[in-house]
Amino acid sequence: MSLKRFYSHLEISVNLVSSFEQKNRPVSAVKEPGKRSGATVKNKKGHIMISYNWEHQTEVKKISSFLEDYYDVWVDTKNMNGSTLQAMASAVEAAHVVLICMSQKYKDSPNCRLEAEYAHKLNKNIIPLKMERRYEPDGWLGILIGTQLFYEFSGKYPFEAKLKDLLRGIQHCYENEDVKPKGVAMKSPLEKTVAVIREWTPERVNKWIEEQKLPKENFPEFTSRELAILVTMRSEVCRTNNS
Repeated sequence: MSLKRFYSHLEISVNLVSSFEQKNRPVSAVKEPGKRSGATVKNKKGHIMISYNWEHQTEVKKISSFLEDYYDVWVDTKNMNGSTLQAMASAVEAAHVVLICMSQKYKDSPNCRLEAEYAHKLNKNIIPLKMERRYEPDGWLGILIGTQLFYEFSGKYPFEAKLKDLLRGIQHCYENEDVKPKGVAMKSPLEKTVAVIREWTPERVNKWIEEQKLPKENFPEFTSRELAILVTMRSEVCRTNNS
């Protein structure tokens, strides 16, 4: 079989794999921004916990309401049952992301400190939210937050704009490949296709060979890694010819 003919099969395969990827893409915890069904999609990695002082309950309710269109959100106004300490501990343990709503009253609250330090101890993804315009975290909270990027909800910036920025930061914590925060490069369609091919089992590779009507004897023990390399090579050849 000529290399030209084999490359033509690879070109067809890119479209086939892209279609295969779309049909077999796992359900994501994040819906595309703007496409809200009103139903929360559960994520196996855990929920978002919002740790805050009741002084900022109004702002927290707005944040929670927005995020619930994308994730499971734990907030004590809705999920507090039984022992307060046990409920707080369980919420932190089951969280993938913990939003810490920083303010002076938050820092001075024993319960808020328990939540924040427990989240830090369990190595949770902590995202600080600045709720008080002139507040700068100090003491135990200053050490815990360190130099982390925070999102400001003190009224200094438009609330809706900050919600969108926060969503991008949360999406990054959940390692969503389709939506990345600013400054993080997104994977190209070819990179996504190659990543899918690399995960193919030997049976799936053989099925592809059959679908392309290629003689199996020409591809003994052909692996998904080798196929991924050839698809990448084909792309490079096309790019060179078109340049």
